[in-house]
Amino acid sequence: GFTLIPFAQTAVAIAVYILITNFGMSLFRSPTVAWLGDLYPPQQRSKANGIINLMGGVGGLLAFFGGGYLFDAVGRSAPFIGGAILLIAAALTAVFGVKEPHEIMLEEKPEQAGVLANLKTVFANQDKSGLYVLFGILFWFMAFNAVEAGLSSFAVFTLGISAGQASIYAGAVTITFILFALPAGLLGTKYGRRQIILIGL
Repeated sequence: GFTLIPFAQTAVAIAVYILITNFGMSLFRSPTVAWLGDLYPPQQRSKANGIINLMGGVGGLLAFFGGGYLFDAVGRSAPFIGGAILLIAAALTAVFGVKEPHEIMLEEKPEQAGVLANLKTVFANQDKSGLYVLFGILFWFMAFNAVEAGLSSFAVFTLGISAGQASIYAGAVTITFILFALPAGLLGTKYGRRQIILIGL
């Protein structure tokens, strides 16, 4: 789906290709991130999340900078083809290069449940902390993606720069992820995740 985005002729086609891409990414990204967290004891989860966010920020920075360069130097389809190749390489690395410890698999098996069952548990639980976290993540990504898209549009249509340069400028946003990912994890471990989240908001 990702490689078809630059060839789409309608907004509906673009939306369909993006949905296919996001669905495919969620199939391997979400379990990978969850598994990384399970490798660490609960008291070190904040540090683990900091490392995950750090790597995500580095990946986003490379995607913006590399994609912007390829867009201007090769053409609008080049960043999508290059990104698809990297996604395939990442999936193959996870499948053939990562060995999941047997004891973690044994611990998780009795507690496995479907997505709908987990959502029902979150909504039915008297403690609404999990529900609030889900809504917080939803609103955070909505806001960030809106700013990200608006920044690119502003750069192209108002400032008059190329789409490739706009991507490179948008990549500067991910620098904050890189700079604060590890400190946020360390502070969350020391002072509590909730307090650091509130300070960040």
